[in-house]
Amino acid sequence: MPSPISSKHLLIIDAHEITRQGYITVLRNWRGGLQFGEAGTFPEALQHITDRTWDLIILEVCMPGRSGLELLDQLASIECDSPVLISTLYDEETYGIRAIRRGVSGYLSKTAGKKEFINAVEIMLDGKKYLSANLMQSLMDAMHPSVVKSPHDDLSDREFQVLQRLAAGVAIKHLALEMCLSPKTVSTYKTRIMKKLGVSSLVGLIEYCLEHRLTSKQEASRIVNQR
Repeated sequence: MPSPISSKHLLIIDAHEITRQGYITVLRNWRGGLQFGEAGTFPEALQHITDRTWDLIILEVCMPGRSGLELLDQLASIECDSPVLISTLYDEETYGIRAIRRGVSGYLSKTAGKKEFINAVEIMLDGKKYLSANLMQSLMDAMHPSVVKSPHDDLSDREFQVLQRLAAGVAIKHLALEMCLSPKTVSTYKTRIMKKLGVSSLVGLIEYCLEHRLTSKQEASRIVNQR
């Protein structure tokens, strides 16, 4: 077993307490000398990040309120240089590439096994970067001129953020407040997004997001049931 790491602090950001506790249990069983913080929401995460410096942040893309990608933008704005490992069930090709553009140091699917998760954490605590084999392949494919892009690949980062929030069931007026935009501007984004994706309704937009693993079945079911 590796020798303990002294005074390493890890922040786990995930909406689900059972997931956060699962990460902590796995890592504590792996080695000593690790201290943990937890956040389940966007504001909690920002508070923890401004309170201290973290040796590693483990972040889920899907969060209540505002998304993990938006949190990455916030980290850049406050010049937080803590390495970030994205751990999510969402599509590696779409979210992984956008996360890398925002400066994350690692990306791992939650479908990975415990051994790969520990390996990713160990590599990143050593100051290196970690990308899964699937994401590496996606990056290579994305750079190849013969690869046909999906319609959502052509969305700007702001359009993609709006798509995420619409697919999560956020009303336009609330989304406007979140993003400091007018409802009219958000509606314009929505119209532009639907045109680019080739859909004509919110249900069509949700179906597109499900097909491309841009939202979860749980979120989609909740939205449809509210209609």
